[in-house]
Amino acid sequence: MAKMETSITQMRRTLEQVMASISFQTSGPTGFASCWKQEPMTLEDAHGKLLPLPLELVVSWQMLDSILLGHFRAVIGEKKVQKQEFEIEDSMARSILSRKDPWSQICRYFVRRMMTNPLRYPPRSPNFICAGKDRPRKE
Repeated sequence: MAKMETSITQMRRTLEQVMASISFQTSGPTGFASCWKQEPMTLEDAHGKLLPLPLELVVSWQMLDSILLGHFRAVIGEKKVQKQEFEIEDSMARSILSRKDPWSQICRYFVRRMMTNPLRYPPRSPNFICAGKDRPRKE
């Protein structure tokens, strides 16, 4: 019974986060201005699969955790993600992202990073590398 209550509580939190993201997306301007969507960040997981992460959807560390849990569900590494036994590396700066930093600060960093060279075509999005304890970080 306690497991079911915990599961229901987690589902409610996830639903609240999804609803907050949807509200955030739909509250923006309509018409011409709405076509200016940001290019997504890209996560390369420990299996080499790419996962686009739209900045409009990922509004918090908790939302990122929910997306990662869904991505790794029933795959090797799911337990590591559940226990947060992994690091997220900015592959361009070769630095590990810290959960101590607010997500809004990290988001601004990547938006700023993408805008530093607006003439590059096609634009490169920052890549994350999810390096768990079973997989060394790429160098």
